[in-house]
This record gives sequence, structure tokens and C-alpha cells, in this order.
Amino acid sequence: MIINKTTKGYQTQSHRPAENWLDIDAEGNLLPQEQRQYHMIPDGTALAEKIIAHYPYFDFVLDEAGNLIDITPTERPPGPEPEPDRLDVLEERVDEHADILGIILGEEGKRVAPEVSRAFQFLAQSLDLDDSQKMEIASLYPKWAANIEYAVGAVVKHGVNADNETQLYRVIQDHKSQEDWPPDIATSLYAKIGFDSGGVPIWTQPGGAHDAYMLGDEVSHKGDIWISDLDNNIWEPGVYGWRKK
Repeated sequence: MIINKTTKGYQTQSHRPAENWLDIDAEGNLLPQEQRQYHMIPDGTALAEKIIAHYPYFDFVLDEAGNLIDITPTERPPGPEPEPDRLDVLEERVDEHADILGIILGEEGKRVAPEVSRAFQFLAQSLDLDDSQKMEIASLYPKWAANIEYAVGAVVKHGVNADNETQLYRVIQDHKSQEDWPPDIATSLYAKIGFDSGGVPIWTQPGGAHDAYMLGDEVSHKGDIWISDLDNNIWEPGVYGWRKK
């Protein structure tokens, strides 16, 4: 590994793991230390790994001859604030508008319950969630019904999937729904949510043992197919308890 003295950028070459191949003269000889623009550290050493881990936030520590013997990590500047989770945004919006939704106790609470439910449906439709997130709040989406003008992109729930969980569908063609065109039959109008293009279920975070994945279950996650290696699996594929197919 060679490290630029000015920019602290580093380079490696597998066939030159402990060689400075840049600070050389026309005859191929290594330049004197005071003329070199790079420090050299053998690949794979603790110091090399330390440089990679802290780049570019460190100061060089040199010996009397000017050789790099260590680095001193420096403070990293604060990174950008992480984007809020879409589901957290939904909860925040509900909290912000709790007074408007009329979430109150007693008989009045029962009276406004349908309006509250409808408000949740509006909020769910308004968020740009991916399919796995939609599935986590599937009960918030409106039920499919006949004689409704549905626009492309709308999400409705209809029936249950093989795991007895609420099944969502995405409208893929503007239309007015009909009793004999339910989502599970009218595949030209609706696309089933929760499955990849090959029909493999998309992984969603289990809420607990009641919906955890079992040994041998297959899921699609981040472009790969994963197989559960254990029962009652609540971990994310790639973290623990899964293997790629």
C-alpha cells in the first residue's frame, strides 16, 4: 500500500504488496525520503487496515527518518441527518393531526372511528413506501370494492396470502371496478404486492413469533433469493439465519 503524503489517498497492487512503485527515478531506483510523495506500508498489516478504516480522517506519525509508523485518527465531520423512515413519517403525521382526526374517548370516539380509519388510508396512500413497507401496514389500506374509479398506482387490500396475511394489490390500469373483476382475477388491472417478478415473497420484518419465518422458507430481499436456516426466524437476510439460494 502506498499513501499520498498530501491527500492521504491510498493505492494497492496485489503483485506489489510491499513496494513503493511510484517514488522511483528513471532507472527504477527509489527516490530519497525527502523527495518522495508517498509513504509505503505493507498490505494487510494492522497499520494498513487502520488507514483504510479511518481514511481520510487521520494525521501521520513519522519516525526520525520520515518513515510512516502510525496514524492518529482525527474527528470526523458530522454526517448528514439520516432520512426518516417512511413508517415513522406516517406515525408522525397521524400524531400531528390527531386533533383533526378526532381521536377521542367514549361514544364520540366510536362515532368518528370510520373517519379515523379513512384518514389512515389517505395517509398510507400518500407515502412513497416500497413494497415491503406497504406490507408492514397492509391493514391501513382500503378494501377493494366494486363500482370505484381506481387510478394507476392506487393500493387496495383484498383477501389473504398463503400465510393468511392481508394481500395488497397495486392498480396498473385506470378503470372502474366491477364485481366480477376482483384483484385476484383481473390480473390485467391489478398487480399483487409482496412478490418479486419470479413469484417469490418479498421479505418483511416479522412482528414476532406469530409471523416469523420457518426453516426452509424462501424470500426475495435486495435482489437475492434467501432460504431460512432456522425456525422462528425474525432476522433480516444477510444478517443472521439465512443463506443465499
